[in-house]
Amino acid sequence: MDMTKDMYLEVTGIFFDKLVELKERAEVTSVLEARQEFFKKMDDEYDGSIPNAPELNSLIWLEDVISIFFECRFAVAWISALRKYKGEVTLWEEIDDFHLNYYFGDVATRLLSSRDKLYIALLSYFLPIDPRDMLPDYKEKNVRARILEVKAIAHHSERTESAVLTERILLALFNESWKKIKDYRNKKVHRREPRVYLKKIEPLKLRYMIPVLREKDIEEAEKHFRFRLDEKAKADLGVDFLPLGSPEIDGVTYLMKSTESIWDFDELFQHVEECYGNLSSGIAEWLMHLTEQFPFGREF
Repeated sequence: MDMTKDMYLEVTGIFFDKLVELKERAEVTSVLEARQEFFKKMDDEYDGSIPNAPELNSLIWLEDVISIFFECRFAVAWISALRKYKGEVTLWEEIDDFHLNYYFGDVATRLLSSRDKLYIALLSYFLPIDPRDMLPDYKEKNVRARILEVKAIAHHSERTESAVLTERILLALFNESWKKIKDYRNKKVHRREPRVYLKKIEPLKLRYMIPVLREKDIEEAEKHFRFRLDEKAKADLGVDFLPLGSPEIDGVTYLMKSTESIWDFDELFQHVEECYGNLSSGIAEWLMHLTEQFPFGREF
């Protein structure tokens, strides 16, 4: 449902209240304070000069992460404001709201972008990563392999404490909530459009005609299109199944299935909040750790 000018003005007022609330939350202030402390230490140690240290590539990535982190805050505030404005919903057009779907798509993309860049920020403290090249794969098994690589490097360079913190931050950044956000984002980009509903209801399901081409589809089709007979009928007819028939067009058999992707608002927003908290904790902890590592390299 679209909104009138007065409605937009009202929800915008709620948005600014939510933005202030988010700014004052501990996870946000911790990032700001940690960043301020780091650059104060940088000024104290180097008097405005730049240390020649590859480890500080981590900081460059981290600045990108912080920038996107605050963009996420903007989207989270809009989602919170819209939900508060909507209140109790009953009408279909209020349950499926395009404003909320817009900001959920926005925040999911930015959360994953900042998560992936924080991953690189951590790795670049230990490894020479060229941002012009293909960047690391974010599949969980590859992340775990990278953690082992970091531990091996840290063991020989007296940076074990850094490796332990890196592992803890990374494992939090690839938990179940992050998997849900990634699944939602992937559907947003590559699959049927996911819809966020404000109320748990049974959606109107239109069945999609899926061509039976892959082996697993053939197996499923056999279950759908055959009726298992009882022992007496098998003996009488001499067969185990009777074909029920299936949609077939131009020699292609189709399965009729629903492919809608419906997401409950409360559940998805809970995942957004958890990921936002993981992200802020990771940023703040790593900044504080970097602050403790001074001095870096040499000046030039």
